[in-house]
Formats: sequence, structure tokens, C-alpha cells
Amino acid sequence: MDIRSINWQQTIAVRHQVLWPSKPPAFSQVEHDELGVHFGAFVDDKLVCCIGVY
Repeated sequence: MDIRSINWQQTIAVRHQVLWPSKPPAFSQVEHDELGVHFGAFVDDKLVCCIGVY
């Protein structure tokens, strides 16, 4: 597993799949995303988990 910094746009697919799969992907953007610092966990270069720190 590799942890690295990501941009907020990269969090959308994971959030959508895990948190709000019945909503459109755009629903997965949260208020002030652009102000946060985001990290992703990668397995075999695939983003599998993310966190945003605000």
C-alpha cells in the first residue's frame, strides 16, 4: 500500500462508490473540498481509499 497526496477531484469516484452509490457522482463533492488536503491509499497503483483533512 502506498499513501500519497491527491487532489479533491480524485476522491469523487471512491466517495461515490462507497458513500452515495445511488446518487450522481457530482453529489460526492462536499462543501469546501478545494480547501482541504486529501490523501489516497493506493494498492497496485489503484486508489482504494481516501481521506480529506479540512
